[in-house]
Amino acid sequence: MKLKTIILFSVFSIFVACDGGLERIEISSDSEKSVFSDKVKTRNALNNLYGSMRHIAGYHSFTENNNQQLLDAVTDNGRNMLWNFPIPTFTQSTLKPGQDVFASGNLPWRDYYKAIRMANAFLANIDSSPVTDEEKADMKIEALFLRALYYCELFKGYGPLVIVGDEISDGQTLEGFERSSVDQTINYIVNEFDQLIPRMKWEWENDGDYGRATKGMAMAYKARMLLYYASPLYTQGVSESDIKSRWKAASDAANALIVENKYDLHPNYVEFFNTRKTEENILPYLRVIGTQAYTMSLSSEFAGGNVCGMRPTFNMIDAYAMKDGKQPVLGYENGEPVFNQQVTNYDDEQFWLNRDPRMEMQIFRHGDQILVNGSRQTINMRIYDEPSPSGQNGFLVKKYINPNHDFRQSGGIHQNVQMMRFAEVLLIFAEAENQANGPSAAVIRAVNRVRNRVKADLLDEADDPYGRAWTKTSLNNQIMLERRMEFFAEEHRFWDARRWKLGHEILGATVYGGFVNENGKYSRYFIENRKFMDKMYLLPLPNIEVNKSEGKIWQNPGW
Repeated sequence: MKLKTIILFSVFSIFVACDGGLERIEISSDSEKSVFSDKVKTRNALNNLYGSMRHIAGYHSFTENNNQQLLDAVTDNGRNMLWNFPIPTFTQSTLKPGQDVFASGNLPWRDYYKAIRMANAFLANIDSSPVTDEEKADMKIEALFLRALYYCELFKGYGPLVIVGDEISDGQTLEGFERSSVDQTINYIVNEFDQLIPRMKWEWENDGDYGRATKGMAMAYKARMLLYYASPLYTQGVSESDIKSRWKAASDAANALIVENKYDLHPNYVEFFNTRKTEENILPYLRVIGTQAYTMSLSSEFAGGNVCGMRPTFNMIDAYAMKDGKQPVLGYENGEPVFNQQVTNYDDEQFWLNRDPRMEMQIFRHGDQILVNGSRQTINMRIYDEPSPSGQNGFLVKKYINPNHDFRQSGGIHQNVQMMRFAEVLLIFAEAENQANGPSAAVIRAVNRVRNRVKADLLDEADDPYGRAWTKTSLNNQIMLERRMEFFAEEHRFWDARRWKLGHEILGATVYGGFVNENGKYSRYFIENRKFMDKMYLLPLPNIEVNKSEGKIWQNPGW
């Protein structure tokens, strides 16, 4: 294998709150000698690694011509309203190997392996830097954590990976390396975290260092990776006892963090997403105070000329449970909703009544109000006269927006990307523990902590919302629904559908929009039939990587 010391560093940016901490950094190519003979450049090089935590620096994952879009837009949660987005690559399964996946010029496989090479170069050279030994020790831990995180993000999309260890490869491909198995990949990632966790801080003393690697981040990401490893996408042909062991490992990893009592749920769900630092944040991707969440969520008359990106589907509206946990809409037949006859307090003409409170916290509907230019204005969803795939959709994303903050007059607001928060750890534990050992009071308590925060009715520890004893299947379905409601517009469902192997049901769904008539009443209308192909469970590797490997790096199935 050809090895070479690479030149540091390509341009990356990291965005943070302007009250201190990591600054926005842009570093042109510098030699290693130049970087690591200077304290400031050394620190900037590490900050560049933080900037690579997400494959793009923006708020949402899809980007095109400076517009941005959520991954939820290609699930049954949402639809795209930006005409120039390559959304059909996912909604119709037309993605091709080597094609930009989520953004123009963006390919997660290439970009994260580039970040891994940079992390390895940093680790190979940090000892020569004039920073103090104490700072060097911290920096090494941070770089090792970030390298492990890059592998986690790659695994979500591609499955088994090429593990390069500490080596710094020559060039932009992985020529000479071999692709590992799923088991080897997960074992490597978990082992990296296990070695790091005892050495990591729970928090940094200086508030300006908020967002840097912590013990909680490593423990939470370990739990997430073990959850993925136990999920159906990766357990075909695995024995039931081994699957149970995987679920138990994920449960134990999540519980290990929970029982430390270092994190909790922020008491106000709405304010959480506009607050820089809370007890719930585990790993926020820090960004400058801004208005992007407003301009990408609201329609043009409120956003000042921008066009909103994702609109919630009626599928998402129908998915919200009643406040007591019962589901009023069970699905669709011949384009019409199938109502649950066991739910007696549901009114389809006033579908928002008695629903899980997260609906009101996450969705704008016709007639809602928002503070704009000094006055409360009513949202009129009858902007378009006719329902059509390119016309009215009936709903806007409220999540990330404080309706009482007048961004047109008062300016921006905190809107960090939540890469990991404590609510996810609770639901990782609930899902994994239920799958490993079946329903229990501990599982219900974890779910109820999430529900209690938004004032939804607490679940009974013995019986489901219909008065039947919980089973592993019924409780798993409840937890899946909790994840959908809790993490709406946080891009989890895009990945959950894959790890659950429910791509045809979730990503290949028939989706419906909402039409508001002249009397302000809603009706559903057909938008599109989406198409999911099994090859879309994993993203394709770039063909150049496969072709140069001489069989050592194989393409994912179906590509």
